[in-house]
Amino acid sequence: MEETNDLLRSIIETNVKMLSGDEEGDKQSDEATINFFNFFICTELFQQQQIKTLSIKEIVNKLQETDDEESFSYDYDRFHERIFKVLKSKGIKKSAGFIPQKIKSFQLSEIKTLAKETFDNKTHKRMRTNNFQMIKFDEFREFVEILQDDLKDLSTTEQLIQKYKIERSTNFEILMKILDTKKKLDELLDTHFYKDLLLLTQLPNIEMRAFYADHYLNFIKRSMIYWRKEVASLPIKSLQLTNEIIDGFFEAAPEDYQVTEKQLEKAVADYLQGKYKVSDDLSIDEKDFKKLMEKIRELNIMTLSKTTKEDNL
Repeated sequence: MEETNDLLRSIIETNVKMLSGDEEGDKQSDEATINFFNFFICTELFQQQQIKTLSIKEIVNKLQETDDEESFSYDYDRFHERIFKVLKSKGIKKSAGFIPQKIKSFQLSEIKTLAKETFDNKTHKRMRTNNFQMIKFDEFREFVEILQDDLKDLSTTEQLIQKYKIERSTNFEILMKILDTKKKLDELLDTHFYKDLLLLTQLPNIEMRAFYADHYLNFIKRSMIYWRKEVASLPIKSLQLTNEIIDGFFEAAPEDYQVTEKQLEKAVADYLQGKYKVSDDLSIDEKDFKKLMEKIRELNIMTLSKTTKEDNL
């Protein structure tokens, strides 16, 4: 099995080096990119191995079995309604089958958090309804801390995976990076700044997000157009590369291939161990934070409008 895992990494290395070629200038190292894809694909494959078919009632019963807090109990009807509201907010209609017929075992802890205090959290509601302009910084930080606190009973590997997911969904760390970069800019650059750096929230590689935020000034000194062309293409490149790696791997891997816990632990540690941490410097300018939240809302509206037009074509 170890040989199979080496095969996956070998395919990743080949594809990453072919893509990076002889590029010059500011870019993330190939090794960091390889570690990300190894983590991302190993995690996805491992989790796909754990599919369980459960009804909402069965999910509630399963969660009750793992609930250590005597003061809290799941109410089926209320939980059912919450699931529907979340999916409805994402544009999934009841007729489309909003009842989850398949969940994975790792999602039980995520659903437990959703069904518990975070669903009624004011910041969570505002994020779900795209009312980012109403979010205060202290409330935002508190929401992320609640999510982090729910991880304390998980294994180190599971904690790191969930922290990655929290960052992907809340963008807390990269938004702090954006605000920190804002302090270093001249007012003349302010017009395009938020739109430029919010492109980074589309990247699945959170280490790459931080890299490009740190090098933003170097990019724009060279050319604003170069920055937008470079970063705007990264999400598409990342998706294409992921598909190429997965296709290449399964062409060569045994049909009964399974990711082991040992493989997962190493992939997660190589990418995230000792690298993910909540920002220490949280001296945030409230005006900058408010403007950033307003820009997020505006971009979400623009994205939704564009998607709706494309769907109607």
